[in-house]
This record gives sequence, C-alpha cells and structure tokens, in this order.
Amino acid sequence: MISASLIVLAATVAQPNASSSGAPQPVSVKEADPVICERFKEVGSLLNSRKVCKHRSEWAEDRRNDRANIERSQRTGMKGE
Repeated sequence: MISASLIVLAATVAQPNASSSGAPQPVSVKEADPVICERFKEVGSLLNSRKVCKHRSEWAEDRRNDRANIERSQRTGMKGE
C-alpha cells in the first residue's frame, strides 16, 4: 500500500507544469516562429555559397510571392508589362 502511494506521489511530483485543465501551455513567439537558416550556392562557383537566415513566416511569405510570380508569368507569358 505504501509503495503504491509513493509511485503516485512520484508521478505527480515529476509533472510540475501539468495543469489540471489539460489545456496546452502558451507558446512563446520565439518557439512559434523560429529562425531557419539555409545555404545557397552561388551560380558559376563550386565553392562560394551564402547563408540566409529568416523566420519561418518570412520563408513562407517568400514561397507564396515566388509562386504568385510564377503563376503571373505563366498567364501573361514572358513579355514585359
């Protein structure tokens, strides 16, 4: 009986951040939108490269803008606007 009580007590002590409602803890801004770095090789060089670091949301915005530019050029062709 005592050993069962100790196991239950140890399980509750091991989880100090657990809330009784079971709701997830708020996530900080740094955790929600981390910085991601990518390395890009320079055209015409086997050795040169550059490292670009942006937040995840910035990379996503760049991808959306790139996709919109591709779709626009496919609709209008490669002629100047």
